[in-house]
Amino acid sequence: MTGANALANLALSPAVSTIVCLGTGGVGKTTTAAALGAYAAGHGRAALVVTVDPAARLAQIMGQPQQGGLIEQPSTPWQPHAVAQASGLSMVHLDASAVFDAAVREALPTQQAQSLLANRYYRLVADAFAGSADYMAAELVGRLRERVERTGELLIVDTAPAVSAFEVLDAPARLAAFTDSRFVRTLRGIGSGERGSGLTRRLIGAVLGSDLTSEVAELLTSLHAALIGMRDRAHDTLAHLTSQSSAFVLVTRPAAGQVQPVREAAANLRARGYRIAVCAVNQTPPLDLRFGISDDLVRESVRALEARGDSESLSVSDALRLLLEEHRVDAVADSLADELIEASGAAGVRLPRSVAMNQPAALAALIASAW
Repeated sequence: MTGANALANLALSPAVSTIVCLGTGGVGKTTTAAALGAYAAGHGRAALVVTVDPAARLAQIMGQPQQGGLIEQPSTPWQPHAVAQASGLSMVHLDASAVFDAAVREALPTQQAQSLLANRYYRLVADAFAGSADYMAAELVGRLRERVERTGELLIVDTAPAVSAFEVLDAPARLAAFTDSRFVRTLRGIGSGERGSGLTRRLIGAVLGSDLTSEVAELLTSLHAALIGMRDRAHDTLAHLTSQSSAFVLVTRPAAGQVQPVREAAANLRARGYRIAVCAVNQTPPLDLRFGISDDLVRESVRALEARGDSESLSVSDALRLLLEEHRVDAVADSLADELIEASGAAGVRLPRSVAMNQPAALAALIASAW
């Protein structure tokens, strides 16, 4: 297998089918995820990049037009969009409400689905689920995982900031707890006309009112099939993400405030059974281009120039001082990168500082130039 660094190797590894990029806000997760997809596609491996982050950065980075500018609308909210000028690369952005509605339509017969969507309380319940983006993110990733199992694409997941990302990972257990709760079972029993709900049924009726109870129960009875499908898909996704075919990339940048979040994220991931393959440190200083000239020698030159006192010498001296300060800042960042990689306990990769990129070729080059 080819690849000059751990990120490049990961993108091209036939043993890896899913890569999850995780980190705090503003560290370059979306850029890293898009770059991994562009690199894989550029080397002949079809890739699908999905972002569950509410910020619509993925479309901007990949040069993808906004929804209104798309030539062809997707048939479902988990149908990928092809990325222009990048054969084999596609993307999906989470639309939580659309994902929930599409899952309901797919789970029920057409007439029952239409009746459910017309229920006056449906939107309230649907928005509550869609508003909890972690449930819908788990559903979207589950749908895409089913797709890539058929197509062989590499699935790359760009998560929301670390705290929200862990909520997504914990969503299957919470969804199971809700769908299997006594409250939901009782309401379904009321909706289906079952008897014997006892005290719980009477209490719910007293709080909600008998008419409202029946209407909500009827709603939950119809929704249950969709919720069970979401729960089962989320559990399958969880099993996949903890398997050896999935890998997590901790994304960070060289800042002192990032060390503890990286250490905590790494501990949380390992405690949940996930495999951390790489710690990617974005915005790192370039490799040393001073051709072996020591800082001490530069300082001696500064002192000699300043001793001359003429304007030309002082101008050169000022420029050299700026270079020394820039090198000092770079040295601190380089040391922080070492500390971050050590805190992650994973293989480290440094990605160079770069200007804003919105072309797949430039994104792929970011991975190729990493070290």
